[in-house]
Amino acid sequence: MGLPLRKAHCPTATSHRDQPWSHSGPCGPDAMPTEGMAVMSYQVRAVRWERGWELHIAGIGVTQSHSLAGAERMIRDYLTIDGHEDAATAGVHITPQLDGLELDVDTARHKLAAAAAEQQAAAAQWRQIAQTLRTRGLSVADTATVLGVSKGRVSQLIH
Repeated sequence: MGLPLRKAHCPTATSHRDQPWSHSGPCGPDAMPTEGMAVMSYQVRAVRWERGWELHIAGIGVTQSHSLAGAERMIRDYLTIDGHEDAATAGVHITPQLDGLELDVDTARHKLAAAAAEQQAAAAQWRQIAQTLRTRGLSVADTATVLGVSKGRVSQLIH
């Protein structure tokens, strides 16, 4: 009597990465099929040196690029050569190491995003106020005066 067998989700080991002692291979002890799962994202630390940037791909390895502008392409090339099937589709998040200035960049980026969200909320409120003033019977001219905008702008806000 034979037992039913299922197809393995990992192919037979063909490189050092597929060996049980390797931490970067797809067939480690906790490897799982990735069908239907979210796309992976690679975290990369970029370190400046005299000829460009060293790109430290977390848990995978290091490659180089002459510029940050070309870094993502170099990372994807490295991942492809290293046998990562998701090299073309995975997210790549590059964090340049800039002696603390990268923290200022992140802070400013977050402030800009928060300001944009605040601006959208204020614009929605502004449209609602214009609509409410018109609903309460104020003319377009009176609504424009209350809001401090042109009559044309009032028409834009309520439509």
